[in-house]
Amino acid sequence: MAAAAQTETTASGAANKALARRFMEEVFNRGNLAVVEELWKPNQIESGTRAVQSVRTAFPDYHRTIEAQVAEGDLVVTRWTMRGTHRGPYRSGALGRTIAPTGRRVEVPGISIHRLAGARRPGHPAGASGAPSGTPSPAHGDGRHRRPSGATAQRAAYPNRAKEVAE
Repeated sequence: MAAAAQTETTASGAANKALARRFMEEVFNRGNLAVVEELWKPNQIESGTRAVQSVRTAFPDYHRTIEAQVAEGDLVVTRWTMRGTHRGPYRSGALGRTIAPTGRRVEVPGISIHRLAGARRPGHPAGASGAPSGTPSPAHGDGRHRRPSGATAQRAAYPNRAKEVAE
């Protein structure tokens, strides 16, 4: 690759990583829904807003820490850890039910894969976090949720997926 092309690719990768970081920081960590409207794919703004409101209602102190990021072309892969206290009802896509508040602190690792087009973030083509909301639901690398039968199956299928954090 020519030096000029590599410099351009590196610059766009850095800009795309910064956009993904901004999205996570502003939307998930601060709850700034105006950024959803600014960055999310237009036909997904309503569902994205609902998803963010839902996860921040269930975990009012929801916070994502970015552990690592890689950019390639228009894709940004971000490995993150979600931490929060379960203080409101949480609709689990993986379990297919709503979980009543437990008051427990949780820590959930996740991976988001964002495809960026211009200044917008069209969504997750795949990712360990699954849904575009980035909610802490277990999923597989192909982005498809599989519903285990009951909490026991959930623990067996994902033994290291989420852990309770001692307060």
